[in-house]
Amino acid sequence: MTTHLSDDVAQLDKTTVAFLALSGAATALAGITGLALAGTGAI
Repeated sequence: MTTHLSDDVAQLDKTTVAFLALSGAATALAGITGLALAGTGAI
């Protein structure tokens, strides 16, 4: 059971890290896009 639990935790960690990475990338992309639009006077 301990091994199974460890596997579950490891999988959860991988999923969490992937989610945070995607979320961070999306946030960064939105920020860069916003700065680019502001720079061109589109906003």
